[in-house]
Formats: sequence, structure tokens, C-alpha cells
Amino acid sequence: MKLSGKIALITGGGRGIGKAIARVFAREGADLIICSRTEAEIENTASEIRSLGRRCLPVKADVSSEKDVQELADKAVKEFGKIDILVNNAGGPGTPQPLLETELEDWNQVITINLTGTFLCSKAVAPLMIEKGEGKIINVSSGMGKKGRPRFGPYCASKFGVEALTQVLALELKEFGITVNALAPHAMVAIENLKERALNQRRQGGAVLEPEEVAEAALFLATQRDDVTGISLNVFEWIEDRKGR
Repeated sequence: MKLSGKIALITGGGRGIGKAIARVFAREGADLIICSRTEAEIENTASEIRSLGRRCLPVKADVSSEKDVQELADKAVKEFGKIDILVNNAGGPGTPQPLLETELEDWNQVITINLTGTFLCSKAVAPLMIEKGEGKIINVSSGMGKKGRPRFGPYCASKFGVEALTQVLALELKEFGITVNALAPHAMVAIENLKERALNQRRQGGAVLEPEEVAEAALFLATQRDDVTGISLNVFEWIEDRKGR
């Protein structure tokens, strides 16, 4: 198994991409810490992980709260003694609307969770990785972190920020044996009754992905050499490239 003996912390691990990454990492031998603001979701995910024979610590936490994040890291270390992999996945798009109609409260909510949350979790976990001289940080970005899209101003700004944060952290942490990379999914589909439409879009050239496909890309980054750092992996292109080999 590719992650045997590894401990991974996944934010937003109760559903969607985070839950899929948790399942894939568990399949490959990792024990997990998962967090979310919704306790029922992470308890459900934790039960699934345990059914796979892996340990899983669910922690209710808000990644935009520095206090919650530090307590999350402390609980992880108390339970497992270390964190080998951090996946900064928690986030959301907010309410689609023209930027000039966006209220400051809505702007701050998206920026705080998507970007500040990634910063806070990295800040809390990286020192633990520095102590042992290795670690991997994976930031979930977006295609909209590379190209702006109307009506998603706060989300685009937050994900452009995640891309920049990834590059800066990669440069600052490289000397400590820590890699920092980003995953950039495009359109996602996670609801059963949308799958056929998604498949049709893919046939027509659209980049619609399943959470499980993004999870496999996360596993790819989690198992790369230490010199692979500071990249932003376009998940759809990565999948298509694998198919072509």
C-alpha cells in the first residue's frame, strides 16, 4: 500500500472531494484525521474509514478559526503523534452573483474559509513536519484559481490566492523536506442524478470530474518525490494524460 504508516489530516472531510480523498488514502494504508463544521458528516465518513480497517479521528472544527485549527492539530498529534500529509480541502463557492452586487459579508466568508483556512491549517501543521524533516501539503484549488469566471468573484479571488500561497510555501518549506502542491479540479459532479449529464458534457469536451477522480490525483501528489513541489496539477488534464499512455 502506498501510504502505509502515514497519518493524513484532511479538512472538509465529511463529503465530496474530502470524503473521497479520505477513502482513497485509507485504501492505501493511511490513518486519518478529518474535520468539518458538520459533525454528522465527519462521523459518517469516520465510520466508513474504520470499516476499511483504518483508524480515523473526526474533529468538529472551523478552519477559519485560529483557535479551532490549533486545537485540531493538537488533537491529531495527541492521537497519532505526527501528521505526514495535510490536505487543505475545506471551502465553498459562496453564492454566485455579480461582483459589484456582492456584500462584504459574503466576500469575507468565502475568502476566510477558502484562503485564510488554508493558511491557518498550513501554519499549524507545517512546524510539526519541520520537526521530523518531511511532509506533504496538498491544497485544493480550482480551475477558477487560474482563470476568472463571472459571478464567482470571491471564489476566484480565494483560489487565485491558494495558488499563490502554494508557490510561496513550496519555496519556504523546501529546505525542510516538505512539498507543497495544489490540485486544480474544474467542474465537479457529486450528485447521482447529475452523472448522466456530466458524462454527456465530458463527451462534448467539458471537464466534469467525479470526487473519486480528484482523490486519485491527491494520492498521486501524496506519493511523489520530494523534488516535486510548487506545482498546480490540472486534474482533468492529468486524467486525460494517463488515459493516453
